[in-house]
Amino acid sequence: MLNAAGARIFTFTGTVPLNAWFRIEGFVTGNASTGQVELKQFNDPASATATETQTSAASVNTGGTMDTYEFGMPVTPSANNGPFWMDNIGLSSTGYLGPATVTSPGVMPAIIP
Repeated sequence: MLNAAGARIFTFTGTVPLNAWFRIEGFVTGNASTGQVELKQFNDPASATATETQTSAASVNTGGTMDTYEFGMPVTPSANNGPFWMDNIGLSSTGYLGPATVTSPGVMPAIIP
């Protein structure tokens, strides 16, 4: 996670599974002086129990109210950039989304409330 200036707030200390699905969930409280971020890593994407959780202090500059969201590769290239695949991306303003589920074969539910 990066702050509004692009400086690292924290990173996960564990590893992500290779050649396997995993899930990342988090939240951002947008505020220039009392912002906060949290990320949870689920190495079992169907689990309700996080493998690792990182939470910042409530004093991070997250740039204010959130109005733009980006998913994907970081702007600065790195030797650790992929390849990777993303699936079931969603946003919520009310809480964590939890594991994605298939309601019928070949049809994914809408996960944006």
